[in-house]
Amino acid sequence: MNIIRNLYRILGIGFTLTSVKPSIDRLRFSKSSNSPRFTRIKLFKEIISIWWKLSKQRKSVENIDSFVFSQGTGHEFRKLFINHYKEQVDNVIYSFDNDLQYYTKLDVNKKMSIFKLTIRYAFMCLSTRLEFEHYWLVKTYRYLTQVELLKGECIDFYMFYAYLPESYITSIYLSETLKEKVYCCVSSSTMSNINRYFNCPNLELILCSKYQVYEHDYFRRLSWHNVKNVSLWGLEELEAVESLVPQESEFDIGIYSSAEWARKEGLFRKSDIEIVEAQVYKETNAYIIFEKILKTVVALLDSFPELRIVIYPHPFERKLINKYNLYPPYYDWVKEVGIEFNLEGKSSLKSIYKSKIGVGQFSTILMDRWHLGLKGFVYSTQDKIYNGAQVINREYIGEYDKYCYSSLEELKIKLEKELLNA
Repeated sequence: MNIIRNLYRILGIGFTLTSVKPSIDRLRFSKSSNSPRFTRIKLFKEIISIWWKLSKQRKSVENIDSFVFSQGTGHEFRKLFINHYKEQVDNVIYSFDNDLQYYTKLDVNKKMSIFKLTIRYAFMCLSTRLEFEHYWLVKTYRYLTQVELLKGECIDFYMFYAYLPESYITSIYLSETLKEKVYCCVSSSTMSNINRYFNCPNLELILCSKYQVYEHDYFRRLSWHNVKNVSLWGLEELEAVESLVPQESEFDIGIYSSAEWARKEGLFRKSDIEIVEAQVYKETNAYIIFEKILKTVVALLDSFPELRIVIYPHPFERKLINKYNLYPPYYDWVKEVGIEFNLEGKSSLKSIYKSKIGVGQFSTILMDRWHLGLKGFVYSTQDKIYNGAQVINREYIGEYDKYCYSSLEELKIKLEKELLNA
């Protein structure tokens, strides 16, 4: 709490429990067990070093209409999404996680403003007990200094991935500073877990799926969401979605994997292939539950022998298979019982109409199915599977509660009902 309180203070943002809670809420995934002094000193030096490096790598541009914090996603992906729902904008800057920053006018006042922010920010990192991993503090600093460079210009700002700490803190700073022309997209993430609180009264919140409308409305009634305006745009993968053509289903049930066996705590993708190959994360609660879901679906073959089942591996699993020939631990077993393993394309989105029913533990593509009017069953439980986090809460999602299950028995009953009524 102290580090968020101090961060709000140096930015001149009013500190209240309502305003600080979102940031704390977003940090639950990266909580650290300790904060040795050398880490704080290292972070202090890193902030000063970044300031010096960025001061030498600023790019002058003219006629900026919009600035998009792309956060690692290709600018064409974001450009298509924004231009589809907003008027065509030509002069757009897409910022990535690199060492390049942009400005239109750079005078002494702006330089001093950034310098003061840097000093206060660095000393905050040095003097405050670091309760969490510090990488998000570095990214937040980059975003905030970029905002300072463009502050005062007539520019629309777009933030994506509202669930990230750096996105939320920058959004609230923009909201407090500019009072208008600030947009923050929640992206594909459920708001049940890490977007329950959103206190940005001068910002337009962009929703990407129909079920998020129910979430927002629920949180608004509780005064957990406080924004100027809210708009439902649509699924972010616009190009892929627009190419979809409704078709006759080839399978009765499509099971969507989230590659829990290859992700730390079932959530974080690991680049260390040796660890993935050793299946270190196979014993996590997230993967154990996925296997039980898989076996529950396959057991339906006893009652429905003609049942057509397919598994759609996660994009991370597709990469592991295609690049490293690493198959998931369940692969041999499902092939033995005659379940198809679909590796078409880079993701499962293009095959979304091929299955009548979708099943998984928690995968955003299941909510994508809801948005497109398709059925998809999601695991909703009070048990906090992913590193102490409850991913989706059926209480918040209105009519889509019918597609949630809180036990394997409930999943079995709901699937049997769907199959009998087909």
